This record gives sequence, structure tokens and C-alpha cells, in this order.
Amino acid sequence: MNGFETLTRLGGYIMLFSMISSMLQLIPFPESINLMLCGFTEITNGIKAVSQSSLSPAHRYTLAMAFTAFGGLSGLAQTGSMIKGTSLSIKTYGMFKLIMTVITAVLAWAAVSLVYPAAVLPAGLP
Repeated sequence: MNGFETLTRLGGYIMLFSMISSMLQLIPFPESINLMLCGFTEITNGIKAVSQSSLSPAHRYTLAMAFTAFGGLSGLAQTGSMIKGTSLSIKTYGMFKLIMTVITAVLAWAAVSLVYPAAVLPAGLP
């Protein structure tokens, strides 16, 4: 695959998943579900949607970190197109990305809890 073909393919995946992510935001789901769908489809639109959401800063930070760790389905499709024809497995890669996403979300939540505990406590608790 030459450089132009590679860039075109990767750019095409970014545009395709960006459009899918934008369309998912139009579905009348609760805000949290729309954010999850958007962020796990395409990272850029997902992080933008999280930053503009009404969630608490602690929740926004945790979601943004999880979306960054996962990279979106767009990133999986891009990686799959690059490793096609090699001995590497997109299933294994995707599984490890999911594991890394969970670890990142837990660590992000723990960091917020340690640095700013009031951000994660329900209202009315000391």
C-alpha cells in the first residue's frame, strides 16, 4: 500500500466514523448513553461532546480519559486496515484496548477521588 492510499483510507475511516458519531447524537437517548455511543465510536467527537455535557467535571474527566484510552471504533478500523495481511490479530488488539480502557477509567476516577474528593461524593455528604 502506498502512502497516498494509506492516508486516503485512514482519512476515510475518520470521516465515516465522525459522521456515524454525529448521527448517533441525534437519537433521543439519555445524555449519558449518547455520550458513550459517541465517544466509543469516534474519539474526537466523543471528547468534544463530553466537554460540552452537563456532567460533573469528575465524570467528564473520567469519560474523556476512557475515550482516549480506547481510541474509538474508528481507531480500531484504522488499525485493522493497517495490519491486514499480517499475523497480528485485530480481535486481540481490540480486547486489550478494552482492558486498557477499563484500567484507565478506574485510575482516572481514583485520581479525581484523591485530588478532589468533593467531586465524587453525593451532595450533602461531608
